[in-house]
Amino acid sequence: YTVTVDKEPYDIDLDSIYYFESRKRIIFTHGQGETVHFYKTIRDLEKELLSYGFVRCHRSFLVNAKYVEEVHREYIIIKGEKIPVGRDYYEQGDGGIWRSLRKWNKYGAIIGVGGSFDGVIFRIKPEAEIVFGSDARYSDIVINDNVVGERQAIIIFHQNNKDYSLWNLSTGNIIVNDKQKILKGETVKLKARDVFETEGSPNRFELG
Repeated sequence: YTVTVDKEPYDIDLDSIYYFESRKRIIFTHGQGETVHFYKTIRDLEKELLSYGFVRCHRSFLVNAKYVEEVHREYIIIKGEKIPVGRDYYEQGDGGIWRSLRKWNKYGAIIGVGGSFDGVIFRIKPEAEIVFGSDARYSDIVINDNVVGERQAIIIFHQNNKDYSLWNLSTGNIIVNDKQKILKGETVKLKARDVFETEGSPNRFELG
């Protein structure tokens, strides 16, 4: 992608860019290489990069979908950094920003739909084991809830089949879609839109 920097053409490797930031019609790059800046409106940049996997999340930020790790109501996490999310961009329909991101990556998702995680979205790399539980030493997703086990369950996203495996590791039962009870040691196959929670916990999650 070629821009003009100091009146000279400059090639930007889009794969190395985490996000673009706009400050008073000046665009700043943030990524693996040096930071450069050039004159352009973020609206024009968004249109030009629409087919390259960049998603608008805020009036001043355009993010590379493949680097997004988590989506919260007020920010996105990329490489451990919080990028602001504008309310209008988050609320473009049911999970609007996630649908935009999902278009450009092959990851699964765990989406909070109740309790303290409501509205939070965690991306899952294919075949990666994601542990959720109450103990931060063992868990990727930490749930501060006295009915949730230290290592409550493992979730794996299978990209080829577009489905998930859920393995209950704890004595606390896991309830799927308000009816199916998963006991300790049991593994089940789930699909997008399935909802689960530890029995008795207010924290509910939907698979994306």
